[in-house]
Amino acid sequence: MDEYYEILTKDEADFLIELYERIRHRIVNRIPVTLVGIAKEMKVRPSELADYLPEILAMLNSLEDEIRQARD
Repeated sequence: MDEYYEILTKDEADFLIELYERIRHRIVNRIPVTLVGIAKEMKVRPSELADYLPEILAMLNSLEDEIRQARD
């Protein structure tokens, strides 16, 4: 099976790291995770974040699993 790997620029990687940190902050502090809220914090348009919806959902699921495991 051929696997696809996307090469990220430093700016893209930094953006994804910041996105992860914003989502984590919201989950830990029980703040709703919304595109509008995250976009406002990151000073980008919500439509720009919509392009990253699969990544956002993966981050959200991973963080929720991590927190659930820590509570068990």
